[in-house]
Amino acid sequence: MNHAIPAGDGILVGGGRSVAFPYTPMAFLAKTDASGNLEWIKNLESDNHQDQIISLVPNGDSFTAFTIRGGVRAPEVDRVDGQVDGSGISITPIVANASFQLARSMRIGTSQRILSVGMGAPSAANPNVDLGVMLMHGGTGLDWMRSYDVGNTYGMRLSGVSALADGHFMACGYLPGVTEFRAILMKVDGDGEVVWCRSYTDVSGGAWFHDVQEQANGDLLVCGTKGDYGGLLARLDADGMPLWNTSPATSRLTHFQREAGMNVVYDVNSRNELTADGRTCFYYDAENLTPESRVVTTASISLSVSTSSTSVASFELLDRPGMLSWNNNCTLTGIPERELSAALSARPNPTTGQVQLGEGGALSGVPYHIRSIMGQRVGSGHYSGSIDMARLPAGIYTIELPTEMRRTRVVKQ
Repeated sequence: MNHAIPAGDGILVGGGRSVAFPYTPMAFLAKTDASGNLEWIKNLESDNHQDQIISLVPNGDSFTAFTIRGGVRAPEVDRVDGQVDGSGISITPIVANASFQLARSMRIGTSQRILSVGMGAPSAANPNVDLGVMLMHGGTGLDWMRSYDVGNTYGMRLSGVSALADGHFMACGYLPGVTEFRAILMKVDGDGEVVWCRSYTDVSGGAWFHDVQEQANGDLLVCGTKGDYGGLLARLDADGMPLWNTSPATSRLTHFQREAGMNVVYDVNSRNELTADGRTCFYYDAENLTPESRVVTTASISLSVSTSSTSVASFELLDRPGMLSWNNNCTLTGIPERELSAALSARPNPTTGQVQLGEGGALSGVPYHIRSIMGQRVGSGHYSGSIDMARLPAGIYTIELPTEMRRTRVVKQ
């Protein structure tokens, strides 16, 4: 499951799944009632390998979703529109002249226009470096897609976007690096032209903004991850200059949400209600972020958009019986992030492919996990002298050895 949103009288969920042998990855949509009981689930089988729903956008009794090809960039995504009761689902392929992946999307008012952010569009000269991308889709003659380059050696990735009261938009994300990553905040107009852009560092050795939210007076709340993988909650003025910075003693913060008039921020483990100024009593004050103005080079990406519906030959929508189940009395198992503290070396680092760990043969057969900077598991196996990371996009990853209680950070170029 990649994304879940309130929909109708329940929850709409999107993600990816696989069917038992022969292995067939595919995107899925599902709807539960308010108690989590499954009402319907549909698979979207695709010949162009769009095997995950990455973002969902509500609109009353209807919704819009976007797909990705799991694990890799691709020159196409599919826009999926439908009703929250599972009816009227249609699919619109969107093809660009560059490979990309979307991360999050938002609806423009009550219109059919959707603004999405993500990464991709690498240049021919440097095909392993992702740039930030934004896609506007859904208005006749109003569609556009752009890439954004701030000159960072390891590119730029956008992971969140929010509408502003002045009609502009604020996108957020991060700039990958070898020893640290920097948060990025970029204001654009309705045509995707940059108004201003700033990057931010934290004393922990890095920062990444996952979500941004405008406040009543024009200030900005941002939440995300610090360099030590702890959470970050900060307030900036309307021009992106830091006002204060706080940090939870637990994990990274993922997104904001307004619930029954209350402003709420979520981390990977809990829900936290915010005070009127955006703070919460469970966080401690931290040293302010350090901003840096950035010059952005933009480029237009041509789009080919089809208006085809469910008759698109590469898709077949299949109703499936309810097969999801869970227990509300969950017992969490695993290794707490902060217990994985024993030193572990990796070489070469940065790498373009193979990585060797620690003591070589002494680790033979030890299970490992590879996690993205978001904490998502993107690879697993048993160590046999090296780990192949060639298939992964450029970025910062953590390799964990759970049975050894050890981990290390690796930069993939």
